[in-house]
Amino acid sequence: DGLYLLVCPNGKKIWTVRYWLDQVTHQVTIGEYPYKSISEARAKRDAIKQEARFEQKVAQRPKETTFGELARTWYRLKEPKLSRSTRYLYDIRFRYLAPLSSRPLSEITREELLKLLNDLQKDHPIETIRRVASIISMVMGYALILRKIQYDPSSHLKMELQVHVSKPMPAATNESDIRKVLIAIDTIDSLVIRSAIKLIAYTFVRSGEACFAKWDEFDFEKKIWVVPEEHTKNSLAHLVPLSKQAIETLEALRHRVGEKGYVFPSRNKGKHLFPATLSREMIKLQELPIAVRPIHTVIHGFRSTASTVLNEHQWNRDAIELQLGHVEHNRVRAAYNRAQYIGIRTKMMQWYADYLDMIKAGNVLQTIPVPTDDVPLSAWPNNDTQ
Repeated sequence: DGLYLLVCPNGKKIWTVRYWLDQVTHQVTIGEYPYKSISEARAKRDAIKQEARFEQKVAQRPKETTFGELARTWYRLKEPKLSRSTRYLYDIRFRYLAPLSSRPLSEITREELLKLLNDLQKDHPIETIRRVASIISMVMGYALILRKIQYDPSSHLKMELQVHVSKPMPAATNESDIRKVLIAIDTIDSLVIRSAIKLIAYTFVRSGEACFAKWDEFDFEKKIWVVPEEHTKNSLAHLVPLSKQAIETLEALRHRVGEKGYVFPSRNKGKHLFPATLSREMIKLQELPIAVRPIHTVIHGFRSTASTVLNEHQWNRDAIELQLGHVEHNRVRAAYNRAQYIGIRTKMMQWYADYLDMIKAGNVLQTIPVPTDDVPLSAWPNNDTQ
């Protein structure tokens, strides 16, 4: 029954098992006679052939869909509706789910999911964990709809995680702290990274909108930056009036890196900077000597700084919200309104850039009148008279 005793020319006798699987002959040596008796050899033969028959049955079964395969299918359906910055975040979160990638969907248990999330929690904030849990639930819910699984092990998964207590982004909101942050930015060695952070400070756009920016988005004649909808969080094109300081920052960079492709290229040819790179650079500012060390802040904090300052100086609240790119619930109205208040927004952006420069220089900004209507830019007094 497939058990042979192979006698070698030197007299050595070796037990050998031969069996056939998928019309292929397999041969396994299992020991030497007389050290392994014939009864032991027969028992080993039976075990080997039983395992081979099991492997054959498994091979004949329809291949079960894995979590990774279904996640990719689900993501391909969702991806066209996502902004580029959101796709970047999804890519990061899918990396956290790598341990599930090769797991058959029907074998994934609730305990396995909780262990994965609890392990991630050791190195990541709870809000990140809750968003990863949301992705798991969406993929498993999709599997349930397709009848790939009989029950959803991720149901109400977030209820077993820690409650996220929302905290405001660390940001400089008073003149002293703003000044320290602006001075600290000038210590950054890389021109590209320094310019990216300075542009964000002047325009308070989201980090992804800056990192993915290309030169053809900027109209230097009209002093306007049109952030395309695929780069924005709300999937609507965003108008950013450019102050003279923002233009100077871009011009200095353009002379160094050229005016094709990405505005903020990375060291990898053809690639752009990533938001995580800017975040790391902000963290490194905490290593500066105490005398010049700024308060701990993050890239997103520049948006809080701008919102605080502009509201305190009583600029038009709708203009501020539009400039922050906050989406309207009514998308038709949002698409129409993205160009509204452009006169106020243009003047506001220049005022804000001047404010930052004067704070950095240690000066007190004189009051600039704030309009209540969207009047043309030409109707405003000249800056030199203020």
